[in-house]
Amino acid sequence: MANGRLFFPALVDAVNNQTYRFGGTNSADLIAKLNPYRTSKGNTDLSALDLKANRELFELRGGALAVAIGAEIRRESFSINSDPRQVAGDFVAISSTTVNSSRNVSALFGELIAPILKNVEVQAAVRFDKYSDYGNSTTPKFGVKWKPVDMLAVRANYSEAFRAPSLTQVSTSRVQSFSTVTDPIRCPNGTTPLPGGDAEDCGRKAIASLFLPTTDLKPERSKSFGAGFIFSPLSNLSFQTDYWEIRRRDQIDRFGPQQVVNNEFTPNFIGGTVQRNQNPASFLPGVPNSGPIETAVRRFLNLGETRVKGIDYEANAKFKLGTGTLGLNGQATWIIRYDYQFEKGGRTDNGAGNFLLFETPKLRASWGASYTESDYSMFFRYNYTGGWDYGDPSNRNSANLSDPSCYLSATSPSLAYLGRCQVKAWTTVDIGGSYNGLRNWVFSAVLRNIEDKRAPYDPNQTTLGFNPSFHNPLGQNLNLSATYRFK
Repeated sequence: MANGRLFFPALVDAVNNQTYRFGGTNSADLIAKLNPYRTSKGNTDLSALDLKANRELFELRGGALAVAIGAEIRRESFSINSDPRQVAGDFVAISSTTVNSSRNVSALFGELIAPILKNVEVQAAVRFDKYSDYGNSTTPKFGVKWKPVDMLAVRANYSEAFRAPSLTQVSTSRVQSFSTVTDPIRCPNGTTPLPGGDAEDCGRKAIASLFLPTTDLKPERSKSFGAGFIFSPLSNLSFQTDYWEIRRRDQIDRFGPQQVVNNEFTPNFIGGTVQRNQNPASFLPGVPNSGPIETAVRRFLNLGETRVKGIDYEANAKFKLGTGTLGLNGQATWIIRYDYQFEKGGRTDNGAGNFLLFETPKLRASWGASYTESDYSMFFRYNYTGGWDYGDPSNRNSANLSDPSCYLSATSPSLAYLGRCQVKAWTTVDIGGSYNGLRNWVFSAVLRNIEDKRAPYDPNQTTLGFNPSFHNPLGQNLNLSATYRFK
Protein backbone atom coordinates (compact mmCIF):
# COMPACT_ATOMS: atom_id res chain seq x y z
CA MET A 1 0.00 0.00 0.00
CA ALA A 2 1.35 3.42 -0.94
CA ASN A 3 0.30 6.94 -1.83
CA GLY A 4 2.02 10.13 -2.95
CA ARG A 5 1.00 9.91 -6.62
CA LEU A 6 -1.45 12.33 -8.20
CA PHE A 7 -4.85 10.76 -8.99
CA PHE A 8 -5.79 12.35 -12.29
CA PRO A 9 -9.62 11.84 -12.23
CA ALA A 10 -9.80 13.59 -8.85
CA LEU A 11 -7.70 16.46 -10.20
CA VAL A 12 -10.01 16.87 -13.22
CA ASP A 13 -13.08 16.91 -10.95
CA ALA A 14 -11.48 19.44 -8.59
CA VAL A 15 -10.60 21.76 -11.46
CA ASN A 16 -14.02 21.43 -13.13
CA ASN A 17 -15.83 21.96 -9.82
CA GLN A 18 -13.47 24.85 -8.96
CA THR A 19 -12.76 23.29 -5.58
CA TYR A 20 -9.00 23.32 -6.08
CA ARG A 21 -7.35 26.62 -5.16
CA PHE A 22 -4.28 27.31 -7.31
CA GLY A 23 -1.72 29.16 -5.19
CA GLY A 24 -3.95 28.89 -2.15
CA THR A 25 -4.64 26.49 0.70
CA ASN A 26 -6.65 23.36 -0.02
CA SER A 27 -8.50 21.20 2.48
CA ALA A 28 -7.02 18.02 3.87
CA ASP A 29 -9.97 16.11 2.43
CA LEU A 30 -9.21 17.34 -1.11
CA ILE A 31 -5.49 16.60 -0.75
CA ALA A 32 -6.36 13.06 0.35
CA LYS A 33 -8.59 12.61 -2.72
CA LEU A 34 -5.78 13.82 -4.98
CA ASN A 35 -3.31 11.38 -3.38
CA PRO A 36 -5.31 8.25 -2.46
CA TYR A 37 -3.72 5.06 -1.26
CA ARG A 38 -3.27 2.37 -3.91
CA THR A 39 -2.85 -1.34 -3.20
CA SER A 40 -0.87 -3.85 -5.26
CA LYS A 41 -0.51 -7.51 -4.35
CA GLY A 42 2.18 -10.00 -5.31
CA ASN A 43 2.88 -13.61 -4.47
CA THR A 44 5.43 -16.21 -5.53
CA ASP A 45 5.46 -19.91 -4.59
CA LEU A 46 8.05 -22.60 -5.16
CA SER A 47 7.53 -26.26 -4.19
CA ALA A 48 10.33 -28.71 -4.93
CA LEU A 49 11.40 -32.29 -4.28
CA ASP A 50 14.77 -33.71 -5.24
CA LEU A 51 16.45 -37.11 -4.85
CA LYS A 52 20.20 -37.80 -5.10
CA ALA A 53 22.38 -40.89 -4.82
CA ASN A 54 26.09 -41.59 -5.32
CA ARG A 55 28.53 -44.43 -4.89
CA GLU A 56 31.85 -45.84 -6.06
CA LEU A 57 31.57 -48.63 -8.63
CA PHE A 58 34.98 -50.19 -9.22
CA GLU A 59 38.69 -49.41 -9.29
CA LEU A 60 40.50 -47.89 -12.28
CA ARG A 61 44.23 -47.36 -12.66
CA GLY A 62 44.02 -43.95 -10.98
CA GLY A 63 41.39 -44.72 -8.34
CA ALA A 64 37.72 -45.53 -7.88
CA LEU A 65 35.13 -44.80 -10.56
CA ALA A 66 32.38 -42.72 -8.90
CA VAL A 67 28.87 -42.07 -10.16
CA ALA A 68 26.02 -39.80 -8.99
CA ILE A 69 22.43 -39.65 -10.22
CA GLY A 70 19.41 -37.59 -9.26
CA ALA A 71 15.93 -36.36 -10.07
CA GLU A 72 14.01 -33.19 -9.31
CA ILE A 73 10.45 -31.96 -9.62
CA ARG A 74 9.14 -28.50 -8.78
CA ARG A 75 6.22 -26.17 -9.32
CA GLU A 76 6.64 -22.42 -9.77
CA SER A 77 3.88 -19.83 -9.56
CA PHE A 78 4.05 -16.05 -9.74
CA SER A 79 1.37 -13.40 -9.50
CA ILE A 80 1.36 -9.60 -9.33
CA ASN A 81 -1.84 -7.55 -9.45
CA SER A 82 -1.45 -3.79 -9.42
CA ASP A 83 -4.23 -1.53 -8.20
CA PRO A 84 -6.94 -1.46 -10.93
CA ARG A 85 -6.78 2.34 -11.01
CA GLN A 86 -3.03 2.07 -11.58
CA VAL A 87 -3.55 -0.39 -14.45
CA ALA A 88 -6.10 1.99 -15.99
CA GLY A 89 -3.50 4.77 -15.95
CA ASP A 90 -5.39 7.00 -13.53
CA PHE A 91 -2.25 7.78 -11.48
CA VAL A 92 0.21 10.21 -13.03
CA ALA A 93 3.66 8.83 -14.00
CA ILE A 94 3.51 5.43 -12.35
CA SER A 95 3.83 2.06 -14.05
CA SER A 96 1.84 -1.13 -13.44
CA THR A 97 2.45 -4.87 -13.61
CA THR A 98 -0.02 -7.73 -13.99
CA VAL A 99 1.18 -11.35 -13.94
CA ASN A 100 -0.67 -14.59 -13.18
CA SER A 101 1.08 -17.79 -14.22
CA SER A 102 2.59 -21.09 -13.07
CA ARG A 103 4.47 -24.07 -14.50
CA ASN A 104 5.79 -27.52 -13.65
CA VAL A 105 9.42 -28.56 -14.07
CA SER A 106 11.02 -32.01 -13.87
CA ALA A 107 14.67 -33.02 -14.32
CA LEU A 108 16.98 -36.04 -14.42
CA PHE A 109 20.77 -35.77 -14.10
CA GLY A 110 23.88 -37.90 -13.73
CA GLU A 111 27.62 -37.42 -13.24
CA LEU A 112 30.66 -39.67 -13.65
CA ILE A 113 34.18 -39.16 -12.25
CA ALA A 114 36.76 -41.51 -13.76
CA PRO A 115 40.48 -41.41 -12.75
CA ILE A 116 41.48 -43.46 -15.80
CA LEU A 117 45.21 -43.05 -15.05
CA LYS A 118 47.17 -41.98 -12.00
CA ASN A 119 47.68 -38.54 -13.54
CA VAL A 120 44.51 -38.24 -15.69
CA GLU A 121 40.97 -37.71 -14.41
CA VAL A 122 37.88 -37.40 -16.60
CA GLN A 123 34.50 -35.97 -15.56
CA ALA A 124 31.27 -36.26 -17.55
CA ALA A 125 27.73 -35.14 -16.71
CA VAL A 126 24.38 -34.70 -18.41
CA ARG A 127 21.07 -33.12 -17.34
CA PHE A 128 17.59 -33.33 -18.87
CA ASP A 129 14.99 -30.67 -17.96
CA LYS A 130 11.33 -30.61 -19.01
CA TYR A 131 9.20 -27.45 -18.66
CA SER A 132 5.43 -27.52 -19.02
CA ASP A 133 5.36 -24.15 -20.82
CA TYR A 134 8.10 -24.36 -23.46
CA GLY A 135 9.49 -27.92 -23.85
CA ASN A 136 12.71 -29.63 -22.78
CA SER A 137 16.48 -29.16 -22.83
CA THR A 138 19.44 -31.55 -22.56
CA THR A 139 22.75 -30.09 -21.39
CA PRO A 140 26.04 -32.03 -21.20
CA LYS A 141 29.33 -31.26 -19.46
CA PHE A 142 32.78 -32.76 -19.96
CA GLY A 143 36.11 -32.07 -18.26
CA VAL A 144 39.61 -33.52 -18.05
CA LYS A 145 42.57 -32.88 -15.74
CA TRP A 146 46.14 -34.02 -16.47
CA LYS A 147 49.20 -33.82 -14.21
CA PRO A 148 52.28 -34.52 -16.36
CA VAL A 149 54.49 -33.73 -13.34
CA ASP A 150 53.73 -33.07 -9.70
CA MET A 151 54.24 -29.33 -10.02
CA LEU A 152 51.94 -28.85 -13.02
CA ALA A 153 48.23 -29.57 -13.56
CA VAL A 154 46.54 -28.89 -16.90
CA ARG A 155 42.76 -28.86 -17.21
CA ALA A 156 40.06 -28.22 -19.80
CA ASN A 157 36.26 -28.33 -19.78
CA TYR A 158 33.30 -27.94 -22.10
CA SER A 159 29.69 -27.45 -21.05
CA GLU A 160 26.30 -26.42 -22.34
CA ALA A 161 23.54 -24.62 -20.45
CA PHE A 162 20.16 -22.99 -20.93
CA ARG A 163 17.97 -20.35 -19.32
CA ALA A 164 14.24 -20.89 -19.54
CA PRO A 165 12.05 -17.86 -20.30
CA SER A 166 10.73 -16.36 -17.09
CA LEU A 167 7.05 -16.58 -16.25
CA THR A 168 6.64 -12.86 -16.99
CA GLN A 169 8.08 -13.38 -20.49
CA VAL A 170 5.86 -16.26 -21.62
CA SER A 171 2.72 -15.97 -19.47
CA THR A 172 -0.36 -13.76 -19.59
CA SER A 173 1.49 -10.77 -18.20
CA ARG A 174 1.32 -7.03 -18.81
CA VAL A 175 4.01 -4.57 -17.70
CA GLN A 176 3.66 -0.84 -18.25
CA SER A 177 6.35 1.81 -17.84
CA PHE A 178 7.15 5.26 -19.22
CA SER A 179 9.84 6.40 -21.66
CA THR A 180 10.97 9.54 -23.44
CA VAL A 181 11.44 9.41 -27.23
CA THR A 182 12.00 11.55 -30.32
CA ASP A 183 9.24 11.33 -32.94
CA PRO A 184 10.93 10.95 -36.37
CA ILE A 185 7.67 11.84 -38.17
CA ARG A 186 6.84 15.04 -36.30
CA CYS A 187 10.50 16.04 -35.69
CA PRO A 188 12.61 14.44 -38.47
CA ASN A 189 15.85 16.32 -37.74
CA GLY A 190 15.65 15.68 -33.98
CA THR A 191 15.75 19.37 -33.03
CA THR A 192 13.02 21.32 -34.87
CA PRO A 193 9.38 20.11 -35.04
CA LEU A 194 7.44 20.31 -38.28
CA PRO A 195 4.52 22.76 -38.51
CA GLY A 196 1.74 21.39 -36.33
CA GLY A 197 4.20 19.65 -33.98
CA ASP A 198 5.68 20.89 -30.73
CA ALA A 199 9.01 20.86 -28.89
CA GLU A 200 8.11 17.70 -26.97
CA ASP A 201 8.26 15.73 -30.22
CA CYS A 202 12.01 16.43 -30.35
CA GLY A 203 13.35 14.21 -27.58
CA ARG A 204 11.08 15.10 -24.69
CA LYS A 205 7.94 13.19 -25.66
CA ALA A 206 6.85 11.03 -22.69
CA ILE A 207 5.00 7.92 -23.81
CA ALA A 208 3.70 4.73 -22.24
CA SER A 209 5.86 1.66 -22.89
CA LEU A 210 3.90 -1.57 -22.76
CA PHE A 211 5.61 -5.00 -22.45
CA LEU A 212 3.63 -8.02 -23.60
CA PRO A 213 4.67 -11.69 -23.33
CA THR A 214 5.58 -14.00 -26.21
CA THR A 215 4.20 -17.49 -25.71
CA ASP A 216 6.52 -19.20 -28.21
CA LEU A 217 9.82 -17.96 -26.80
CA LYS A 218 12.69 -20.42 -26.93
CA PRO A 219 15.15 -20.72 -24.03
CA GLU A 220 18.51 -19.02 -24.17
CA ARG A 221 21.26 -21.57 -24.83
CA SER A 222 24.96 -21.32 -24.21
CA LYS A 223 28.17 -23.20 -24.85
CA SER A 224 31.30 -22.58 -22.82
CA PHE A 225 34.88 -23.73 -23.04
CA GLY A 226 37.75 -23.25 -20.64
CA ALA A 227 41.37 -24.37 -20.43
CA GLY A 228 44.20 -23.53 -18.08
CA PHE A 229 46.91 -24.72 -15.76
CA ILE A 230 48.13 -24.54 -12.18
CA PHE A 231 51.91 -24.37 -11.74
CA SER A 232 53.37 -24.91 -8.25
CA PRO A 233 57.16 -25.08 -8.45
CA LEU A 234 57.31 -24.90 -4.63
CA SER A 235 54.87 -25.95 -1.93
CA ASN A 236 54.42 -22.29 -0.96
CA LEU A 237 54.22 -20.81 -4.47
CA SER A 238 51.54 -21.24 -7.17
CA PHE A 239 50.48 -19.62 -10.44
CA GLN A 240 47.16 -20.18 -12.14
CA THR A 241 45.89 -19.10 -15.56
CA ASP A 242 42.58 -19.94 -17.22
CA TYR A 243 41.29 -18.99 -20.64
CA TRP A 244 37.50 -19.08 -21.02
CA GLU A 245 34.96 -18.43 -23.73
CA ILE A 246 31.16 -18.31 -23.52
CA ARG A 247 28.73 -18.16 -26.42
CA ARG A 248 25.05 -17.48 -25.78
CA ARG A 249 22.43 -17.64 -28.53
CA ASP A 250 18.69 -16.94 -28.77
CA GLN A 251 19.14 -14.38 -26.02
CA ILE A 252 15.85 -13.07 -24.68
CA ASP A 253 15.55 -9.31 -24.92
CA ARG A 254 13.36 -6.59 -26.36
CA PHE A 255 13.95 -3.57 -28.54
CA GLY A 256 14.11 -0.19 -26.86
CA PRO A 257 11.16 2.20 -27.24
CA GLN A 258 13.15 4.53 -29.51
CA GLN A 259 14.09 1.58 -31.76
CA VAL A 260 10.40 0.66 -32.02
CA VAL A 261 9.45 4.24 -32.86
CA ASN A 262 12.24 4.53 -35.46
CA ASN A 263 10.99 1.37 -37.19
CA GLU A 264 7.28 2.18 -37.05
CA PHE A 265 6.94 1.90 -40.84
CA THR A 266 9.71 -0.64 -41.48
CA PRO A 267 8.24 -3.71 -43.27
CA ASN A 268 8.44 -6.99 -41.32
CA PHE A 269 9.82 -5.29 -38.21
CA ILE A 270 9.14 -7.65 -35.29
CA GLY A 271 10.30 -5.46 -32.41
CA GLY A 272 6.94 -3.86 -31.61
CA THR A 273 4.27 -1.43 -32.72
CA VAL A 274 3.46 2.24 -32.17
CA GLN A 275 0.08 3.65 -31.16
CA ARG A 276 -0.63 7.29 -32.03
CA ASN A 277 -3.41 9.73 -31.23
CA GLN A 278 -6.09 9.02 -33.85
CA ASN A 279 -7.85 12.37 -33.57
CA PRO A 280 -7.46 14.01 -37.04
CA ALA A 281 -7.18 17.38 -35.33
CA SER A 282 -3.83 16.26 -33.91
CA PHE A 283 -2.35 15.25 -37.31
CA LEU A 284 0.35 17.29 -39.02
CA PRO A 285 -1.07 19.31 -41.95
CA GLY A 286 -1.30 17.00 -44.97
CA VAL A 287 0.20 13.98 -43.13
CA PRO A 288 -2.35 11.26 -42.27
CA ASN A 289 -1.97 9.17 -39.10
CA SER A 290 0.68 11.55 -37.74
CA GLY A 291 -0.83 12.25 -34.33
CA PRO A 292 1.44 12.37 -31.26
CA ILE A 293 2.82 9.01 -30.08
CA GLU A 294 0.95 7.63 -27.08
CA THR A 295 2.30 4.08 -26.61
CA ALA A 296 5.11 1.81 -27.81
CA VAL A 297 4.07 -1.84 -27.53
CA ARG A 298 7.03 -4.22 -27.18
CA ARG A 299 7.42 -7.97 -26.84
CA PHE A 300 10.20 -10.21 -25.62
CA LEU A 301 11.96 -11.92 -28.51
CA ASN A 302 14.76 -14.39 -29.19
CA LEU A 303 17.32 -12.02 -30.66
CA GLY A 304 21.00 -12.42 -31.48
CA GLU A 305 24.11 -13.80 -29.78
CA THR A 306 26.59 -12.76 -27.14
CA ARG A 307 30.17 -14.04 -27.27
CA VAL A 308 32.55 -13.31 -24.39
CA LYS A 309 36.14 -14.42 -23.96
CA GLY A 310 38.73 -13.61 -21.34
CA ILE A 311 41.60 -14.78 -19.14
CA ASP A 312 41.75 -15.18 -15.35
CA TYR A 313 45.09 -14.91 -13.55
CA GLU A 314 45.96 -15.76 -9.96
CA ALA A 315 49.23 -16.02 -8.00
CA ASN A 316 49.84 -16.95 -4.35
CA ALA A 317 52.96 -17.19 -2.24
CA LYS A 318 53.82 -17.70 1.45
CA PHE A 319 57.19 -17.11 3.14
CA LYS A 320 58.55 -17.19 6.65
CA LEU A 321 59.40 -13.70 7.83
CA GLY A 322 60.80 -13.37 11.32
CA THR A 323 58.50 -15.27 13.64
CA GLY A 324 55.51 -14.94 11.33
CA THR A 325 54.33 -15.71 7.80
CA LEU A 326 54.16 -13.29 4.90
CA GLY A 327 51.52 -13.98 2.24
CA LEU A 328 51.40 -12.41 -1.22
CA ASN A 329 48.50 -12.76 -3.64
CA GLY A 330 47.18 -11.28 -6.85
CA GLN A 331 44.27 -11.95 -9.17
CA ALA A 332 42.93 -10.37 -12.33
CA THR A 333 40.29 -10.86 -15.01
CA TRP A 334 40.96 -9.55 -18.51
CA ILE A 335 37.99 -9.35 -20.91
CA ILE A 336 39.41 -9.90 -24.40
CA ARG A 337 36.14 -9.39 -26.26
CA TYR A 338 32.46 -8.92 -25.39
CA ASP A 339 30.71 -9.25 -28.73
CA TYR A 340 27.03 -8.37 -28.74
CA GLN A 341 24.64 -8.92 -31.62
CA PHE A 342 21.85 -6.37 -31.55
CA GLU A 343 19.57 -8.37 -33.84
CA LYS A 344 19.44 -11.92 -35.10
CA GLY A 345 21.63 -12.34 -38.16
CA GLY A 346 23.01 -8.80 -37.79
CA ARG A 347 26.47 -7.44 -37.11
CA THR A 348 28.26 -7.85 -33.79
CA ASP A 349 30.04 -5.09 -31.86
CA ASN A 350 32.69 -5.45 -29.20
CA GLY A 351 31.52 -3.93 -25.90
CA ALA A 352 34.69 -4.65 -23.87
CA GLY A 353 36.07 -1.37 -22.61
CA ASN A 354 33.28 0.78 -24.05
CA PHE A 355 29.57 1.48 -23.78
CA LEU A 356 27.10 -0.17 -26.16
CA LEU A 357 24.03 -1.59 -24.41
CA PHE A 358 26.15 -2.31 -21.35
CA GLU A 359 29.21 -0.98 -19.58
CA THR A 360 32.16 -3.37 -19.23
CA PRO A 361 35.70 -2.58 -18.05
CA LYS A 362 38.36 -4.71 -19.73
CA LEU A 363 40.40 -5.26 -16.58
CA ARG A 364 39.53 -5.84 -12.91
CA ALA A 365 42.28 -6.86 -10.53
CA SER A 366 43.54 -6.85 -6.95
CA TRP A 367 46.95 -7.34 -5.36
CA GLY A 368 47.67 -7.76 -1.67
CA ALA A 369 49.91 -8.86 1.14
CA SER A 370 49.21 -10.29 4.58
CA TYR A 371 51.32 -11.02 7.65
CA THR A 372 50.37 -13.48 10.41
CA GLU A 373 52.18 -13.95 13.71
CA SER A 374 50.81 -15.92 16.62
CA ASP A 375 47.27 -14.61 17.29
CA TYR A 376 47.61 -11.51 15.14
CA SER A 377 47.24 -10.89 11.43
CA MET A 378 47.13 -7.84 9.15
CA PHE A 379 46.66 -7.25 5.44
CA PHE A 380 47.01 -4.70 2.66
CA ARG A 381 45.00 -4.84 -0.60
CA TYR A 382 45.08 -2.73 -3.77
CA ASN A 383 41.94 -2.83 -5.97
CA TYR A 384 41.70 -1.79 -9.60
CA THR A 385 38.61 -1.44 -11.82
CA GLY A 386 39.35 -0.31 -15.36
CA GLY A 387 37.50 2.47 -17.12
CA TRP A 388 35.59 2.38 -20.38
CA ASP A 389 34.89 4.64 -23.33
CA TYR A 390 31.52 6.31 -23.24
CA GLY A 391 29.68 6.86 -26.50
CA ASP A 392 26.32 6.91 -28.23
CA PRO A 393 25.09 3.33 -28.92
CA SER A 394 23.01 4.65 -31.83
CA ASN A 395 26.27 5.58 -33.57
CA ARG A 396 27.29 1.96 -34.18
CA ASN A 397 28.04 2.66 -37.86
CA SER A 398 31.08 4.67 -36.81
CA ALA A 399 34.25 3.50 -38.53
CA ASN A 400 36.04 3.36 -35.19
CA LEU A 401 33.87 1.71 -32.53
CA SER A 402 36.63 2.02 -29.93
CA ASP A 403 36.21 5.81 -30.10
CA PRO A 404 32.48 6.44 -30.60
CA SER A 405 31.02 9.91 -30.41
CA CYS A 406 29.81 11.21 -27.08
CA TYR A 407 26.17 11.75 -26.33
CA LEU A 408 25.15 15.14 -27.67
CA SER A 409 26.74 17.72 -25.38
CA ALA A 410 23.75 20.02 -25.92
CA THR A 411 21.59 17.56 -24.00
CA SER A 412 24.36 16.22 -21.74
CA PRO A 413 26.03 19.22 -20.11
CA SER A 414 27.81 16.89 -17.70
CA LEU A 415 29.79 15.33 -20.56
CA ALA A 416 30.47 18.75 -22.07
CA TYR A 417 31.90 19.77 -18.70
CA LEU A 418 34.05 16.67 -18.42
CA GLY A 419 35.37 17.22 -21.92
CA ARG A 420 35.93 13.52 -22.63
CA CYS A 421 34.11 10.36 -23.62
CA GLN A 422 35.25 8.09 -20.83
CA VAL A 423 34.35 6.76 -17.39
CA LYS A 424 37.65 6.76 -15.52
CA ALA A 425 39.40 3.80 -13.91
CA TRP A 426 38.98 3.48 -10.13
CA THR A 427 41.65 2.39 -7.67
CA THR A 428 41.24 1.93 -3.92
CA VAL A 429 43.38 0.61 -1.06
CA ASP A 430 42.14 -1.43 1.92
CA ILE A 431 43.95 -2.34 5.14
CA GLY A 432 42.87 -4.44 8.09
CA GLY A 433 43.79 -6.83 10.86
CA SER A 434 42.41 -9.40 13.27
CA TYR A 435 43.12 -10.94 16.69
CA ASN A 436 42.05 -14.43 17.84
CA GLY A 437 43.91 -14.74 21.13
CA LEU A 438 40.76 -15.12 23.23
CA ARG A 439 39.12 -18.52 23.25
CA ASN A 440 36.42 -18.88 20.55
CA TRP A 441 36.62 -15.15 19.74
CA VAL A 442 37.86 -13.34 16.63
CA PHE A 443 38.08 -9.55 16.56
CA SER A 444 38.73 -7.78 13.27
CA ALA A 445 38.88 -4.30 11.76
CA VAL A 446 38.92 -3.34 8.06
CA LEU A 447 39.45 0.19 6.75
CA ARG A 448 38.37 0.32 3.10
CA ASN A 449 39.24 3.00 0.57
CA ILE A 450 41.74 4.63 2.90
CA GLU A 451 42.39 7.44 0.38
CA ASP A 452 38.67 8.29 0.40
CA LYS A 453 38.44 8.22 -3.41
CA ARG A 454 35.09 8.98 -4.97
CA ALA A 455 33.57 6.58 -7.44
CA PRO A 456 34.11 7.82 -11.02
CA TYR A 457 31.23 9.71 -12.54
CA ASP A 458 29.06 7.73 -14.98
CA PRO A 459 26.62 9.90 -16.99
CA ASN A 460 24.58 6.84 -17.92
CA GLN A 461 23.54 6.52 -14.26
CA THR A 462 21.30 9.57 -14.13
CA THR A 463 20.03 8.88 -10.61
CA LEU A 464 23.10 7.58 -8.78
CA GLY A 465 25.86 9.20 -10.80
CA PHE A 466 28.02 6.05 -10.53
CA ASN A 467 27.76 2.47 -11.78
CA PRO A 468 26.66 0.23 -8.86
CA SER A 469 27.87 -2.92 -10.68
CA PHE A 470 31.50 -1.84 -10.39
CA HIS A 471 31.63 1.07 -7.94
CA ASN A 472 30.15 2.21 -4.63
CA PRO A 473 29.53 5.59 -2.97
CA LEU A 474 30.94 4.78 0.48
CA GLY A 475 34.30 6.54 0.36
CA GLN A 476 36.53 5.77 3.33
CA ASN A 477 34.71 3.40 5.68
CA LEU A 478 35.59 1.34 8.73
CA ASN A 479 34.13 -2.07 9.57
CA LEU A 480 34.55 -3.57 13.06
CA SER A 481 33.43 -7.08 13.91
CA ALA A 482 33.54 -9.60 16.73
CA THR A 483 32.80 -13.27 16.08
CA TYR A 484 32.17 -16.00 18.67
CA ARG A 485 32.24 -19.65 17.61
CA PHE A 486 30.41 -22.21 19.71
CA LYS A 487 32.23 -25.51 20.02
